[in-house]
Amino acid sequence: MYKLIFTLVTLILVGVGLSLSLPKLTPSGQQQGFPSVNIDQTSESSPILIRDFYLTPPLPEDAKFTLQLGMYPQLPQAQSFAKTLPVGNHYRIVKTTDNQRFWYLVLEGSYPSQEKAALAQQDLKADQISSSLKLLPKQLKEK
Repeated sequence: MYKLIFTLVTLILVGVGLSLSLPKLTPSGQQQGFPSVNIDQTSESSPILIRDFYLTPPLPEDAKFTLQLGMYPQLPQAQSFAKTLPVGNHYRIVKTTDNQRFWYLVLEGSYPSQEKAALAQQDLKADQISSSLKLLPKQLKEK
């Protein structure tokens, strides 16, 4: 009899423990957010040269900077990666070329200085996202 009671109590406790470890359900009508990702339409029809992103001195006086989070040979791969990024930041997918093949860069931000970009890079690193500092090409500054 004690064995039966012990088994029932153990099962109940295990069930309660498992229930508490389940993820919380989102109330109906609300969706869990995805990051804001824009696909640059201009670069789709006229890809940007990859070398335009290089930090090659001398930098223009009005230089702006961005962070590259990924580089993919196909747009769906870049989109899939972008969906895994933290909500709250604004990401951009840009089509580039090295004159041999096309690449899709996943970029984050537009920064007025390398120092501000480096601060944002540290925030991403805290979220375990690696990035590299890049020059924001003039074709993307107006957007």
